[in-house]
Amino acid sequence: MQTFSRHAKKAFPVRKMQSDVNLELSPGANDDEYLSVNHILCNIARKADKAEKVAASTAERLEKQVQRAKENSIQPNRSGV
Repeated sequence: MQTFSRHAKKAFPVRKMQSDVNLELSPGANDDEYLSVNHILCNIARKADKAEKVAASTAERLEKQVQRAKENSIQPNRSGV
């Protein structure tokens, strides 16, 4: 999981909690700028979530393949070896 933060550069509190991605809006940023940043962050979050799901699915498939390979290597062949 990743965290994203957007805030006014000079807003209270001066010391802000750090996120994985921190974006500071310049003083006087208007609603359009804020919403643009928000839109970008939402897209990044969706893509990161999708990438995490793909990685988890891939890891699960690989684990199953390794397990099958182990099971196949343990079973004796036709000659009984």
